[in-house]
Amino acid sequence: AGALDAAGDRLRVRNTWGDGVFAVFGGAGEEDDSGVEAAAETALRLVGAFGAAAADWERMGFTDPNPVRVGLHAGP
Repeated sequence: AGALDAAGDRLRVRNTWGDGVFAVFGGAGEEDDSGVEAAAETALRLVGAFGAAAADWERMGFTDPNPVRVGLHAGP
């Protein structure tokens, strides 16, 4: 939640589907690319948060210390 909250008003929509997160980002206008930047920054924050919790994941029995996959799509 904190990784998404950090995007501020550039995060337009957020929803969870099962164990997935769906988020839509946007800038102030059609020519504003800050929504794309916010999406990339948020993806990096999410990956970083999971990486920071690697010891917790291992303690819970996960063999991969970073069990997160991020997919991004950018378009008008």
